[in-house]
Amino acid sequence: MYSSLEVTRKSSIGFLIVIFLFSTLNAKSEEVGAQRNEEGNFTTYFYKTLPKNLLIGTKNSFLGWNLAILGAGTGGAIALSQTGADNDIQGNVKGVLGDFADIGNIGGSAFTLAAIALSTYSLGIISKNKSVAETGRALIEAEIITAVMTTIIKVSVGRERPDGSGNRFSSSFPSGHVSGSFALASTIDSMYGHYVGIPLYLFAGYVGFSRMSDNKHFLSDVIFGAALGTAIGRGVAKIHKNECDSKFHIIPYTDGNGAGLVLTLSW
Repeated sequence: MYSSLEVTRKSSIGFLIVIFLFSTLNAKSEEVGAQRNEEGNFTTYFYKTLPKNLLIGTKNSFLGWNLAILGAGTGGAIALSQTGADNDIQGNVKGVLGDFADIGNIGGSAFTLAAIALSTYSLGIISKNKSVAETGRALIEAEIITAVMTTIIKVSVGRERPDGSGNRFSSSFPSGHVSGSFALASTIDSMYGHYVGIPLYLFAGYVGFSRMSDNKHFLSDVIFGAALGTAIGRGVAKIHKNECDSKFHIIPYTDGNGAGLVLTLSW
């Protein structure tokens, strides 16, 4: 059970992040491009559109560059855990942040992330701002997929936390705080660009460091959690953003003697 003080602190951090999202996304709403004509009520979305988007978002998370991100995260996690670097690094960072770790622990908790997603969607509906409502839907989907995938992996791996706490469902690998935080940052960054995304990525990184400081996770848990959340956020954002906004394109070519791929940049 949470104390009333802890619940208040969680709510405050979540509220501040929602206000940040709402103000910045509202200011950039005219830059988003054509918005999808989604239903403007809760019931239709949660019972009709949400299940379909969860399936599509999951599939997108394991395609193209997202699969490469997951592969890199997996390779890094394996290298750290198998070489003993995890334990060495953990011994050096444990307790570094002291009480300041609470900021990351609260900001990256499932309670806070769920509140941010639902509040963003609600604010968008209430204010009739399609951009903010669309962002809220993307965040809801990204956090659901991330939570499910993180839990499945936790139960499958069953790694003991550095401090020995937790059980099979709350095991160390990967970090749920980190995967959820990076899912939020990746979704926003993919839909609106680095202006909004970079601050959220920085905070997500702080969440990961705070979990290590609190001796709840190894660096490998954090790295894979970051890769998982990033891939899922990108996969879900692809459903909601205007794909024509992409400046990078990979185009196959052939000159009769050989074939290859060309990376193009438009501006």
